[in-house]
Amino acid sequence: MSIPRCELVRRLLGSATQLFLDDADPISVHCLAATAADHSDKLAEAGTGGSLKGHILSTYTDSSEQKLLKIRNQFWRVIKHPKDFRGNDIELEEELKVFDDSKNDSIIFYGWFNYFKIGEPSPIEAQVFQV
Repeated sequence: MSIPRCELVRRLLGSATQLFLDDADPISVHCLAATAADHSDKLAEAGTGGSLKGHILSTYTDSSEQKLLKIRNQFWRVIKHPKDFRGNDIELEEELKVFDDSKNDSIIFYGWFNYFKIGEPSPIEAQVFQV
């Protein structure tokens, strides 16, 4: 299967947004949206508009890419991987103790922001999310 990156991002974000709007499965929403956000960064940085990450880094000079990635990856990494960088088991219940659906607001926004920067049409899920 061959799929352009912009289509991958649209599908991931579309599914994440629909689940989010249906108030269903916040873990899946987060994983889909964070994956899409990672890909959307690459798309937006390659385009003329720049990414939200680039805007944040240029506006808030005390921030760094590592800080932003740490925020984005806080729950995404725990959801994706059973072990940490050192090979130790991740205590899933402990790490997700403070996770709730509100953590998905910003990651979905982030992904769609970058997607719109590349000039793609706005799918219905994104239009509803914006409203």
